[in-house]
Amino acid sequence: MQVDGPLCGRVRRGVEPSEISRPKIRTTWFSPCGLISPSLAIWPSAMRFAHSTLSPFARRDIITALRYVRGVIADEITTYKNRTRWPRMRVGIGQDRHRLKSGGPLKLGGVEVPHDQQAVAHSDGDVLLHAVTDAILGAAALGDIGEMFPDSDEANRDRDSVEMLAAALTRVHDAGYRISNIDCIIMAQRPKLSPFRQQIQSRIADVLQVDPSQVGIKAKTGENLGPVGREEAIEATCVALLDKNDL
Repeated sequence: MQVDGPLCGRVRRGVEPSEISRPKIRTTWFSPCGLISPSLAIWPSAMRFAHSTLSPFARRDIITALRYVRGVIADEITTYKNRTRWPRMRVGIGQDRHRLKSGGPLKLGGVEVPHDQQAVAHSDGDVLLHAVTDAILGAAALGDIGEMFPDSDEANRDRDSVEMLAAALTRVHDAGYRISNIDCIIMAQRPKLSPFRQQIQSRIADVLQVDPSQVGIKAKTGENLGPVGREEAIEATCVALLDKNDL
């Protein structure tokens, strides 16, 4: 089969059987622009050639093959349309803030960080995992952590945030998405978090079932300004990128 024409462009139709001594079928590349339909333009000419030129047995085989090819092309068109109907990449953002009180340790990213303060929360107060949970749910348009685990439900009191993130991840997977990467910022005046960064990164990657290189962790202080700077609160923000999972 001879291929002719640019990716999105023109199709040179096959010539009539009366003008040739052997079949010549021309088509074009399959592409989003042409959406394969120009290739179906050869169908009438191919059928006329099969009926007028070939023996009955050869005609039967050729027509069967042509119908099979047309069916395959139609299936490919349907598959292509289904795969491109919705965006493959989805972005979500999550943000959380908790007041601080005396006593420790401070839970961040599923890791207990030694500190003389801890978060005030209905659950275990892991501000970072709450932001990650909101980000992946938001990217898949599946609501937020408050809808999944309302603080009005006593079953969620002191609940492990790792468990909540794992449940959110299951919903994301069920919706047909997987984690491409996340990027997080923790806002805390104290403690210094750089010694715990890799441990937090590995823990979150383990929960999300991704490689640690797909998890970005950054820590910033409040520069002694605002609730964070006065050590009254701790904040976290996360951006998540999801990819459509065709497997």
